[in-house]
Amino acid sequence: MPVSESAYETCKKQSIQKTMKLYERGALIIRKKKITNPKQALAIALQGASANCEKKIKRTDISNMVEKVNAIKSTTDLRYSDIQRLLFLIQDSRETRKYKKMADYQDKLLTYLIHHHPQSRERTLLKSKINKK
Repeated sequence: MPVSESAYETCKKQSIQKTMKLYERGALIIRKKKITNPKQALAIALQGASANCEKKIKRTDISNMVEKVNAIKSTTDLRYSDIQRLLFLIQDSRETRKYKKMADYQDKLLTYLIHHHPQSRERTLLKSKINKK
């Protein structure tokens, strides 16, 4: 039995399809510039979908976000969508007055960002080179 999509997921999918169709027709214009790069068009579509469909988020969507955030490992590559999810969950926790969860999400975001900061990678590489000698 297939799981039905939530209104939020359906809205995002439709919004992305609409933006990508505009791009394919050559009609996607941002700040008086025609978008010619497909990666840039997809980024614009994703950003617009998030902004347009934010009002349709329900508790089930939030629980899906929590599952995805809990699956994040500090060793994985830093993804913009994970940061967006964490920021949304921090805001939602603040609004619902779940301060312990908010602090947990903030800690997770900070450790994730610190771990993936370019300087911290350089330090790790330097330490590993020094330890090899």
